[in-house]
Amino acid sequence: MNRRQRQAARRRAVQAWRKPAPAPLQPLNAEAVVLAALKATSQLLAGFLAVSAAAQQAQHQTKH
Repeated sequence: MNRRQRQAARRRAVQAWRKPAPAPLQPLNAEAVVLAALKATSQLLAGFLAVSAAAQQAQHQTKH
């Protein structure tokens, strides 16, 4: 086995060992990033409002 054959065998082994990198699902554009941030912010805000409404109801129930 000469040097070129050994190098070819090593290259094949490395290529078989390395899995091809998965392609990105979608290119990241500014609009998608902004929309995702808005969605996360609105979900956080909705959660906060739900918690504060529940806390207010609990306060009113303890007063009466």
